[in-house]
Amino acid sequence: MPSQVSDKYDSCVITERRDFSAELWAIRVRPATPFVFRPGQYATLGVDQGGKILERPYSIVSAPEESELEFFIEMIPGGALTPHLQRLGGGDR
Repeated sequence: MPSQVSDKYDSCVITERRDFSAELWAIRVRPATPFVFRPGQYATLGVDQGGKILERPYSIVSAPEESELEFFIEMIPGGALTPHLQRLGGGDR
């Protein structure tokens, strides 16, 4: 969820986080604008780290008719993005 939004990005707010283990969690996000998708599609999640956007694709697990998007995230040791995502919780962008 980049802090500097451009045409490529949509700022999202994390509305819920559920931890299943230290390495697996789910987040629900509310996009600033409606996000239309079909089952099986993915969205790219990212964070701004010192002016550099770190991003990776994640499958959307919520239903298309829901206004929020849900993603399951697995920690990748030494990964570029998941350690940053692991620190985020409800209310973060």
